[in-house]
Amino acid sequence: MSYKLNKTDGTILTDLVDGTVDNTSSDLTLIGRNYSGFGEFLNENFIKLLENFSSSDEPANPIRGQLWYDTSENKLKIYNGSQFTSSGGTTLSPQTPNAVAGDLWIDTTRQQLYFFDGTGNPILAGPVYTKEQGKSGFECISVLDTQNQTRTVIMFYVQGQVAGAYSNVLFTPATSDRDLLTAFVTNANPTATLQKGFNAIDDTFKYVGTATKAEALIINNQTVNASSFLRDDVDDITQGSLTVQNNGGITVGASGDGSFKVESGVLTIRNNLTNGDIKFKTDRQGVIQTALHVDASQSYVGVWKDNPTANLDVAGDVRISGNLTVEGNQTAIEVDELRVKDKTIGLSVDELNAPVLDDAGINGGGFELLTTSTNHKTFTYSYDANVATERWESNINMGVATGKAFKVGADDVLSGDTLGTNVVNSSLENLGTLTSLTVDNLTIDNEIISTSAGNLKLGANTNVIEIQSSARITGLGEPSASSDAATKGYVDSKAVLGLQLDISSLGAKDLASNYQGIADILEDLFPVAGYSRGTGNGDNNSYNTSALGTSAIPPRAAGTLARVQTTDYSAGGGVTIASADLDTAIDTNTIAVDRTISANPQTIASIELGSDTKIVCASAHGYEAGETVTISGANVDAINDGVGNNTNLNSTFTIVSAEILNPPGFVALTINLDTSTPGLQNNYTPNSGTIERVPVLGNSNKSVVESLGFNNLAGAMSMTPVRKLLQFGVVVDSNDGVTKWAFDKEITPTTPY
Repeated sequence: MSYKLNKTDGTILTDLVDGTVDNTSSDLTLIGRNYSGFGEFLNENFIKLLENFSSSDEPANPIRGQLWYDTSENKLKIYNGSQFTSSGGTTLSPQTPNAVAGDLWIDTTRQQLYFFDGTGNPILAGPVYTKEQGKSGFECISVLDTQNQTRTVIMFYVQGQVAGAYSNVLFTPATSDRDLLTAFVTNANPTATLQKGFNAIDDTFKYVGTATKAEALIINNQTVNASSFLRDDVDDITQGSLTVQNNGGITVGASGDGSFKVESGVLTIRNNLTNGDIKFKTDRQGVIQTALHVDASQSYVGVWKDNPTANLDVAGDVRISGNLTVEGNQTAIEVDELRVKDKTIGLSVDELNAPVLDDAGINGGGFELLTTSTNHKTFTYSYDANVATERWESNINMGVATGKAFKVGADDVLSGDTLGTNVVNSSLENLGTLTSLTVDNLTIDNEIISTSAGNLKLGANTNVIEIQSSARITGLGEPSASSDAATKGYVDSKAVLGLQLDISSLGAKDLASNYQGIADILEDLFPVAGYSRGTGNGDNNSYNTSALGTSAIPPRAAGTLARVQTTDYSAGGGVTIASADLDTAIDTNTIAVDRTISANPQTIASIELGSDTKIVCASAHGYEAGETVTISGANVDAINDGVGNNTNLNSTFTIVSAEILNPPGFVALTINLDTSTPGLQNNYTPNSGTIERVPVLGNSNKSVVESLGFNNLAGAMSMTPVRKLLQFGVVVDSNDGVTKWAFDKEITPTTPY
């Protein structure tokens, strides 16, 4: 009967048949019932378990939970069902070991420590550099500075060499700690001073990557993200539309060879090189071909032709679904036979068969019928505007067949030997002077050109009508349409002059004076009577005649306007010094002098009762605070019985304060008398009492200023002007008939100044 051998979880490991052994189900030899010689296997099993299958090779038939001592790593490992992993401690190995979460591994080749989190590859704990790389990365040190302060410095190493250091302050190390920063000692920096920020050993050292500010550009104190820009050093792509909101457009080429821009409202593709060509290429059936070639030097355009030999050179057939309009001096058709379906060939008509030129415009048009080696055989239209005649002309002799004649209508005009009977005049060589001429509706008589129908119109095929000998056009009416010509007087009256003016120190600058001072300045700048260049009006006679000439500025017409924006720091404005202590800026020295004072009694105009009694005098005086005064005859009725039985004011008191009242000359004195007792009535009769200063004899009893100086005054000065917008105009004074500048009105600006 076989053994059913179960694992701890209850699953069957194997059925062990009687009299057999099993050394494949596990790394132990399993012994069946009645197997002879079982003792060796049994004892070897105990040895294997005791030594945990110690070997450099992992067990061949492990089961989950089995221990194995790996002699190659000198580490105890456990089988997790798929592989042996470290059972704890630190593994020293040049290869990545089998490990579980929490295991440590020292790479003996790179001399780096790794840990395992159970989710993937081992994670580097440190150092960040290998043995071969040498010391690289950051190291924090403490440095004593010259102020005996300990500073923290982050050193940056690459391949065992100091590349730089970070410091959060500017400092110089103490002499005793300078050796810690030896790498920073240079001829330019003998004290190894570190700046705030990163200090590179090599000035050519650069950060390659992205920093906070490097992600954007600072433009006019505004941060613009780098994503808002296209790179110019590599090919770049934008996910949105590319818009150039200026007429300058896009320029390409190492030397700005080509451009895509708007010129005078026209979209323009331009080669900026002299005689530079333009090509439009496309993939035509897998082959890159030139669809359009513009040859600048020859003024040729090729369609599907790389080397055009004509102004328009098309390689292939041309089909025009609509009408063909050819504008130019010559059209050459190189065919053996030309067929025209229409019975009429029109010249000087547009695509709608409408005339495009008048008789004068088609002058010289016609046909070039044949061309030989000697000349061109032409038949052209001739129009003579001077005599209003037109005709067809041939550059060779004209003839008819024998027996035929030249006709006008149905009448013979000229045959081989006879002039037609209807020809009544011939052989004209000269035409006398006409007293008048009528052409259609146009009549020229004496010096007047007039028309009997519609407006009189002047035209020229160059769109220019020239007035000979600088003649003037007079008698123009006032214009009504934007295209109408205007007289000088009309232009002058509609012109508005603009001026900014500081009137702080100007006289006659208010409405009461009609702002005459400003009107005078306008007259100086823009004289109503006009002025000449170089002479008159007090001008310097020395001027550049060749540049300016001698023409004058004519008088200004009545109605000419000028708007003046004024700035005034004296009326309602001023200068303010903020945060300034005037007391500290004034440096005074005083000296004691003898002062003997006396004064005549002053009449008391009124008395104001209170905790300090206020006495108002009807005239000015020199009484001052601290002096004593005597009051007489100033009775106040204490019980309101009309007797005036309160005499407590008639005594000597000390002046607490003195102030000047309005109107000027009235002076109020506050004396140290409390008259606020309830029931006291202020029934003082004005001017019935007097107040007199107690005489004082001099004995160095008064301090006066001996010297005065000023120290520097710190503070901010702000200037507050008053601004107005005033309108002036050129008017004719109704009193004296003089034309001059005069104030019109004050204008309220759209936005307050």
